[in-house]
Amino acid sequence: MRFGGFSPWAISATLLLGSHPAFAAWPPDGLQVSTASGDESLETVVADGSDAIFVCWSARGSGRRQILVQRLLPDGSISAGWPVGGVAPASGLDPPRDVGRVVPDGLGGCFVAWTETVHGPFEASVYVRLQRLTSTGVRAPGWPSEGLAVATGGFSDTFSIPDLAGLFLTADGSCVLIISWMSGGCHDGPCSYNAGLSLARVNPSGTILVDTSLERSCAVTSAVTFTSAACTDGGIGLYLCTYSPCTGQSHIRHVVTGSEPGLALPVTVLPQILTRLTDGTLLARARLTSGTPTMFHWNPDGTPAPGAPATGVPLPFLDSYWSYAADAAGTSFHAWRNPPTSSEVRALRIGPNGEAATGWDPAGVLVAGPPATPVERHSIAPDGSGGVHVVWGDARNTVTGPDLFATHLMADGSVHPGLPNAGYPLCEASGNQRSPSLVTLESGVVIAIWQDGRSEAGFDIYAQRLPADPPVPAQASLARAEASADRVSLEWRLSEPVAEVAIERSRDGEAWEELARVAPGSLGRVVYVDTDVRPGESLGYRLAFVSDGTQVRTPPAWVDVPAVSLALRVLASPARGRLAVELSLPSDEPARLELVDVTGRQRRAVDVRGEAGLQRVELDLADIEPSVAWLRLRQRGESRTLRLAITR
Repeated sequence: MRFGGFSPWAISATLLLGSHPAFAAWPPDGLQVSTASGDESLETVVADGSDAIFVCWSARGSGRRQILVQRLLPDGSISAGWPVGGVAPASGLDPPRDVGRVVPDGLGGCFVAWTETVHGPFEASVYVRLQRLTSTGVRAPGWPSEGLAVATGGFSDTFSIPDLAGLFLTADGSCVLIISWMSGGCHDGPCSYNAGLSLARVNPSGTILVDTSLERSCAVTSAVTFTSAACTDGGIGLYLCTYSPCTGQSHIRHVVTGSEPGLALPVTVLPQILTRLTDGTLLARARLTSGTPTMFHWNPDGTPAPGAPATGVPLPFLDSYWSYAADAAGTSFHAWRNPPTSSEVRALRIGPNGEAATGWDPAGVLVAGPPATPVERHSIAPDGSGGVHVVWGDARNTVTGPDLFATHLMADGSVHPGLPNAGYPLCEASGNQRSPSLVTLESGVVIAIWQDGRSEAGFDIYAQRLPADPPVPAQASLARAEASADRVSLEWRLSEPVAEVAIERSRDGEAWEELARVAPGSLGRVVYVDTDVRPGESLGYRLAFVSDGTQVRTPPAWVDVPAVSLALRVLASPARGRLAVELSLPSDEPARLELVDVTGRQRRAVDVRGEAGLQRVELDLADIEPSVAWLRLRQRGESRTLRLAITR
């Protein structure tokens, strides 16, 4: 099982846009992090505690999947010593490596864990290895080039499949791994499986201090594993909550050596996320065996914290397409798309007492209204002031979408002042942007990471750093929209200076196209006249421009072009002796244009093709003497007449 559920798309990252210009090293469309060919898939992104980030991804090249790690600084540069294409934690291309996890080592470097598959003559075995990289991107002294084999005691079966359930740094600088594993299958007989849970502790020099089974191997009837969630205790141990498929029971334990017994929980849960709060209690997000997602507040021994219900607080959504974040004070943030087919995302802030925070609808605050069309996954990150950033995949643009949109909810659940209710575009590059994830640096900067299919040559990894404040771009309001049968006249007013705007149009709800680029006039006026219109059609117009480093598109203004009636008018003469006439026909039936002199004699007659709309007809008047005459247009028993003077 791959941690985080990422699929093989490109990885991009963008900091939630602020009211300042982007740093020079961070292009508007993102900074390319990877240079490898082939598909690349995000594994882990973590803040290192000193306002930098580690990005870990797997790259498939020449049929082999490898793990790579990069350390990026806030100014967009790569940390000294780290190569442009990232660092491979193990030498060579074999064996194939997958499922990378990273945790900072507290000294500017990191521990990297991964699984690797070794193919034998008859079967393949999967192992877990660990490596330590220094702050300069080189292997730490004493660590083997191929990585350290860890947690081997729990799964010696050649059919075992380990899953990196957790990777933690403890106060003594050690790295602790929690590994859930499953072995067995359906080989020459009935299916049989075994499941277990293992722990390994490795000190900074690469010495394995603990390598043991937390839950011994047990037979299960299907391919299931132990479900677990853990957090550090602030010292050298972990708090670990588990659900055993062997016994069907849930336990919590304080783990240091791995020999500590578990304490049965009063409620059977499948733990998902565990957070240690500043008062030493534990906040847990878990799923009941009935499937209901629930929040629990426990003492370290698993008993309910003061005032917390033993059965937990049920969450108002299904357990799919959700994202979660919590702070050390016990406030938890939730976002979800419920049901999964819904075109809306909702968010909720819950206090440690299990109640919705003031101003937040207990059923969830609508994150983005129409025309937002959320799809797939989303992610959230607290802003440190009681609010939360939200980013999601959005299919509102049928040409470039799904794209990424974001918003910032304040502590009272309202949208940050100046932001549109439908969210602002975070990435509208071509291709599919999906599965976003957020990480917060020590400075409060929030980075959005997503999988991106914009490149036709392969999937790449991008990153972008911008201030943590959300964008408050220039606003554009429609001042005028007038339509006649042959033109649409529009005028917008901008709230702040913008160098250039693009005018975009959609015909009857079809794909948007760019019509022109213009520089706003005085007082932010943008004026445009569209003469490429057809009577009876519906046209949408919007402005697109960059303000404060973010791409802004105004809400569409839809204009109905009036259907035409039978009419005619004389146009400017194309040449001496010729008459140009514009005709307006309300239907596709045949029509006839006639020129009649003052005596009633017909001097010219033209059969006009039956086509509703505007047409242009030219008449040759070179042999007609100067006089007064009438133009007459007939269709379906109706007629229109226009008087004109013929001169030389």
